[in-house]
Amino acid sequence: MRNITLIILILALAGAANVFADTQANTFADVSAKAATAEESKEEGVMASELLAGNGTRAGYMLGHGSVIPGSEWVAIGAKRATRNRDYSIDYASGTLFFTEPVKQRDSIQVDYRYSSKGGAERNAAAPGVFAMRFGTGLQTNMLYSLRTADSNAGSKGQDILTYGLSNISKFGTSGESTLTGMFYVTSPQASNRINLNTTGAPAKTDTGKLKKDHLIVQDADMQAGKFRLKLGYQDVGQDFAGFSSLKDSKTAANEVLNQLEKEKGVRRMSISGDGQGLNFAVSRISDKRDDVMSHSIGYKTDSFAMSYSARNVGKQFSHFKEIREADRAQMAAEQGMSRQNIGMQLRTATGSDKKAIWSGINFTDLSDGASDLSYKQANLDLGDVKIQADVRTSDPGFNKLGALNDEERTRMALMARRQFDPTAAQVTAEDKAQIANEQGVDRSTYVVQIEGQRIDTWMSMSSVDSQKGGVTRRAFGVKSDRFSAYWDTQSIDSKFDRLSALQPIEKTRFGNETGMTRTELGGKLNFWKSDLTLDTANVVDNAGAGFHREKFNLKNKKLNFTANFQDIDAGFSRIMDLSNPDREKLMQDRGFKRADYTIKYQPTKALSFDSYIYDSTNSTAGQTRDQNKHKIAYSPAGGPKINWLTDDYYYIAETGNIASYSHQEIKVDHTLNLLGGLAFKGRNDVYTTQEGDGLPQTTTIFENHVESNQKAKTSFTADLINIDFGNGKFDNTHALGLKTAAMKNISLVGGFSTTARDSGNSETNGMFGFEWAARKDLKMTFSMANRDGGPKGSQQSSSFSLNGLLTKRFFLLEDVTIASAMNQTSLRGIQTVCDDAFKIDAGLLGGKLMFDTTDKLNPKNGLYYTSKIFRYESDKDPKKPWHLTLSRQNLTTPLGVRTNKENYSFDYRISKATALTYSSFVGKDGQNGVVIPVGGAIIKLSHSLNKSTSLIADYSTSTNTDTFRHANVRGLGISRAVTDATSYELYYGWCSLEDGSGTEDKPVFRLKYDTKLKADNYISLSLQRKTGIEKGSINDWEGDTIGRVDVKFLFD
Repeated sequence: MRNITLIILILALAGAANVFADTQANTFADVSAKAATAEESKEEGVMASELLAGNGTRAGYMLGHGSVIPGSEWVAIGAKRATRNRDYSIDYASGTLFFTEPVKQRDSIQVDYRYSSKGGAERNAAAPGVFAMRFGTGLQTNMLYSLRTADSNAGSKGQDILTYGLSNISKFGTSGESTLTGMFYVTSPQASNRINLNTTGAPAKTDTGKLKKDHLIVQDADMQAGKFRLKLGYQDVGQDFAGFSSLKDSKTAANEVLNQLEKEKGVRRMSISGDGQGLNFAVSRISDKRDDVMSHSIGYKTDSFAMSYSARNVGKQFSHFKEIREADRAQMAAEQGMSRQNIGMQLRTATGSDKKAIWSGINFTDLSDGASDLSYKQANLDLGDVKIQADVRTSDPGFNKLGALNDEERTRMALMARRQFDPTAAQVTAEDKAQIANEQGVDRSTYVVQIEGQRIDTWMSMSSVDSQKGGVTRRAFGVKSDRFSAYWDTQSIDSKFDRLSALQPIEKTRFGNETGMTRTELGGKLNFWKSDLTLDTANVVDNAGAGFHREKFNLKNKKLNFTANFQDIDAGFSRIMDLSNPDREKLMQDRGFKRADYTIKYQPTKALSFDSYIYDSTNSTAGQTRDQNKHKIAYSPAGGPKINWLTDDYYYIAETGNIASYSHQEIKVDHTLNLLGGLAFKGRNDVYTTQEGDGLPQTTTIFENHVESNQKAKTSFTADLINIDFGNGKFDNTHALGLKTAAMKNISLVGGFSTTARDSGNSETNGMFGFEWAARKDLKMTFSMANRDGGPKGSQQSSSFSLNGLLTKRFFLLEDVTIASAMNQTSLRGIQTVCDDAFKIDAGLLGGKLMFDTTDKLNPKNGLYYTSKIFRYESDKDPKKPWHLTLSRQNLTTPLGVRTNKENYSFDYRISKATALTYSSFVGKDGQNGVVIPVGGAIIKLSHSLNKSTSLIADYSTSTNTDTFRHANVRGLGISRAVTDATSYELYYGWCSLEDGSGTEDKPVFRLKYDTKLKADNYISLSLQRKTGIEKGSINDWEGDTIGRVDVKFLFD
């Protein structure tokens, strides 16, 4: 085929050579004549002198440079001076000469000329043209002859490149359904046959490097005969083929095709494939100079049957994975040096409710690296209502290329691991699939059976995980219907099995570290009489015969919730912390005990509820017993008193006597009487007795009463009586009375008196007097004085004054002027301990908010006053406005008596709906204990919202510490994302340049933050930040600049 193509190309080119030369000469002569009559270029150019050898024709004479300065050439043929447009013509752009008469081979041509150095190096001497021939409608041939010439200064890689060849498209068959396409091109480096002379006449130095002659061959056949189709393919792209630029210029094929062929330089392909009448086969080979990839496949499929076989051998030395066009080239790379075989068969076994076919089948996969093998067998039987799945994987201990499994295989392996515990599992995580690669030397087998009945669904599973040092076996069974469900499972882990850490995440959770143990679990749920009855049992036994047993029984309906727990842990069971139970730490406390506990929650009516807990635990070996009885009754009728009664008794005793015990009784009453406009009464009686060992019991009694009249009446009162007896001769008895009355319109007088008697002689008396004046609805003044005589800390006097509210709706440019002021003073044993004065004005100004705040506060530790005066203005925060301005200045005296100031100025501008620019400057940063760090600087930040939950930021900041003379510049990028409404994170990374007197330090800075809200009042916040170090003090040189922080908030009922 190659010889025939080459012969056709040579004959075609030979027949057209003279016509081409004459045509080109005349064409370029016309162009040159027009260029010669144009105004000569004013560019002086670079001087060049060359000798060209005659080739016996008029054409094919290339100068060493293109972009020749028009009119600068001097041409001589032999000893005869040649004249332009009479003896020769010239294409100034490409530097090509054409002569009116052939130049004999024994003659030489000398050309002196100037050329522009701005011109490109590579040129088309013979423009890449395609000579197209069409024979009827079935055959088209395109022939190419292209000579690309490079600047003589470019060295060997800039040699003249001749590209020639042809491409053909042939269609045949009754309707042209069969095609034969091909490309055959050759590139050949061409000797320039020119001598470049320097100014002294000696030949210029040339690069000794050479390009090699090479080829590009692509042949594809697509033949169809009836329902059978056959495809043949061959491709050979030489490593040194250099003609792709000419092929692209001549549009020999689509650019994406040529680009892919260019990537595959040095790659050879051969393929054959066919399909028809349900039969298909394919054979392919991809080779480079070191190795190859061989693939074979054959298959057969009908409407009810399918079978397939495939094999692939990836050479160990093959290295062109990134260049080849196969979609699974990454998988090929993972299989480097390995062979793979797949055999599969499928049968149509049922029809689904959607009328689609249901298929069942088997599949065998074998992977080998030459020294060790992995075998993976799969089977599925789906009869609609009955489904059976089986997976078996075995491998040699030395097989360490589990990463060669494809994504589908790893997904199924991970899914079958989950179906040990949940037969309906349908999803796996990326972590599950990645973990498969760590299971070297681990064999698996899993069998799952599911039966979907009309009323009852049943499932069973059997699985095993094996290694050279033992394994895990597991069996499970379950049934489910509308009214009941039941399950049973058992697992056993060999004592020497050491691969638990390599198993799937769900297996690690379920297996714990239970090596050498057998676990059996049984349970079920029954729905009857509008109630749910649940039973769960678990039994664990180790190799020594020790273990624990647990049962849980629960009955629940609308009014009753009853739970019974039974548990028995052997005293010799020492593996509690290896269990998979999440409450294993609690189990440790019950080691050796046999216990039972009962919880009853019963609510016969809306107003009445019972809550009881009974616990009994016995350790026969140690002779110890634990008992607890806890009962609570709550009665809250709509119109009657609310009563809560609690009794709680706990005993922990041994044969030798008491270890620890307590008794707790409490009753609470809450009731409102229709007297004096509503008289509320709250009472509490609490008796708590504890005993440690053989010591004497100690009883604490609390008697508490509170009475208050309607607080909205003109005159109201409160009365409190609290008597506490600690049972050891100590007591604390308090009597208190409070009174509030409207002396006149908008003025109320308040007063209070209380006495507290203590056993230690630290009794005290407290008195308070004050008034409240509502000058207007939105302006209120208060004043109070308090005095304490006695008490543990001594006598104390205090007073407070406040004025809060709206002063005026408008004052000149100010709107809604409000005041918040307060004065507080306290003296303890004649020494002033508190002296706080605060005055604050808020007002609206020009659509924004203006604030002035001044405070004075006494530091009782050193007797110094620290003050603060703040001026702040914020422009309108309307999100529809494109800009926002904030100005803030504070003059203050710190608690240590140091006078300083802080300033903050910020300007935000929204460039677009999703993009905003912020400029801010600052002086002074808050430090610990009220200290102000003398750091000032400026920040420019650009933020962009990708969507509602994700934002990107880029910022630049500069800051200076005037104490330490440190100066820092930071450039950084960050991202913040709200994963859910309750969870968010922030990532930031920057580059910092820190300067001080000793030099410059470059280092990275970062900020990581994760925040999650578990529920309304519970959250966890984690943060880790590395700062610039600009805020470091001048005293401690070892002070760190990386801070980790954990913030946790939980409310416990």
